Amino acid sequence: MAISLREATLDDVERICDVFLGAFSDEPVSRRTLPRESGTGRTFWKQGLLKAIHDLKTHVLVVTDDADSSHVIAFAKWKSPGSEIDAPPPAHLWPQDGDPELAVSFFGRFAEKHREVMGDRRHWFLELVATDRKAGGKGAASKLLQWGLDKADEDGLPAYLEATQAGEPIYERKFGFRAVQREKIDVGTCVIDVPFMVREPRAVV
Repeated sequence: MAISLREATLDDVERICDVFLGAFSDEPVSRRTLPRESGTGRTFWKQGLLKAIHDLKTHVLVVTDDADSSHVIAFAKWKSPGSEIDAPPPAHLWPQDGDPELAVSFFGRFAEKHREVMGDRRHWFLELVATDRKAGGKGAASKLLQWGLDKADEDGLPAYLEATQAGEPIYERKFGFRAVQREKIDVGTCVIDVPFMVREPRAVV
């Protein structure tokens, strides 16, 4: 399958929601904070996506199948240098049939660690990357990561992300990130080990 990368448009929004909700369907925090069955999770997350697409400092990118340029198989959200490190929305704005208190505490901790690790350093931030489960292994996620890393190298700036345990060795081995801190976050039903990773800029040849 030949694939291409481009900036997301409003026409991509529903498909991006499909990819996101499918990719994180087994992730415990996502399941508890963004209910799938009622649709409230999708509505809430879609609002955030629309805001990101209109934000000049956020780059929402999609990878599509060349056979159908409207069929998004993966997407990413990169934040450019100077972006605010946003705290999550307050509990009353999250889906009330989910676990809004968990959402605020869990994602709030991510924001705190982001500020702690990066301080005042200008950097590129990979907020999110997700691939359609049926389209794995085609290089879509790598293409999305490399886009941001190329930007960081051109600017001579580091890149930052929060990883999963499964993703950590890939980010380290393939893309040059290293875990500078990590934290075990107790979410009640399990403890999630989160590596906070930084990649220093490389010389542009």
